[in-house]
Amino acid sequence: MLQTGHSSSLDAKTLKKTVLIVDDDEWTRFSVQKHLKEESFHARAVPRLEEGLSLCAQNPKAFGLILLDIRFPDGECGLDYARDFKKLTETVSCGVVGITSHMAFLEKGDWTKFGMDDLLLKPLHKWLLVSYAQRYC
Repeated sequence: MLQTGHSSSLDAKTLKKTVLIVDDDEWTRFSVQKHLKEESFHARAVPRLEEGLSLCAQNPKAFGLILLDIRFPDGECGLDYARDFKKLTETVSCGVVGITSHMAFLEKGDWTKFGMDDLLLKPLHKWLLVSYAQRYC
């Protein structure tokens, strides 16, 4: 009999989707990815919005959660790209959650009008990251 390398029963960890982290800050990418991997979540981190969109366009079914920075040093804003990520993942269940260290964004109120499911304030604590990964992945 031909062996395909696939087991007839896949365990739950195999079925988990990846968390995509889009943030220009190297420390944020490193620490968020590390926290998630410690809890057996798949995570991929990129520093630029265009790179994140490209990955998402290539395989939108791969992602269960996109953590999207709000402010980038070149003047780009993650809020402007949230709808693009949502559109790319509209046929699958994928959360788009903004992350920011600027309290003013939290005070502005309705970030859902930009296509985000939620907004989190940095620093991002491990327990919070894990709870969002569990919810969306």
